[in-house]
Amino acid sequence: MSQVLVAQAVRNKVNQSGGGFDPLALIGKYFGILFWASLGMGIYFMWPWLRKYWISMRASINEQKDDIAKDTNVAENSNPVVKQSKLDKVTKDQGVQAAAESLANDLGYKYETGHWWTDIFGLKYWTENDKKAADTLIYQRNNFKLVEKCYYVVTRNRNLTADVLEVLDDDELERVRKYIKI
Repeated sequence: MSQVLVAQAVRNKVNQSGGGFDPLALIGKYFGILFWASLGMGIYFMWPWLRKYWISMRASINEQKDDIAKDTNVAENSNPVVKQSKLDKVTKDQGVQAAAESLANDLGYKYETGHWWTDIFGLKYWTENDKKAADTLIYQRNNFKLVEKCYYVVTRNRNLTADVLEVLDDDELERVRKYIKI
């Protein structure tokens, strides 16, 4: 009989305390600790993904800014007054400016706009003249840096050295390299 009384007493005690383990009471009691621990674990496990996402977004934004700047520069250089003022900022020497214009035409990049039809019709090859380009480079060898800067303005952000290495034939390139380090 005493065992039955003990079991009833334990049963009454459990019923009075709410039936044993109560998870909501535990969560309510330790809410702050559970919240900050789960937040910390979430950040710890998500940080590599978030960092990669932020870096890719920053790179994408920088690319868009560069594209906008290039498009603005192309539009500005299409205006002859703006192009001439940019050339005058580089140098006032009309011979150097004319040499840059001539090189842009002789290398075939003056008329290249980046549209699909310039690639199909090959407008670059209609005006390409390697001998004349090499003669101009040799004649302006003392002003090569200025010609290079003017060429950058005239051709809408192209590099003269890269274009010379790409376009000139081997014999003309060898002749230019005797006078200029390219």
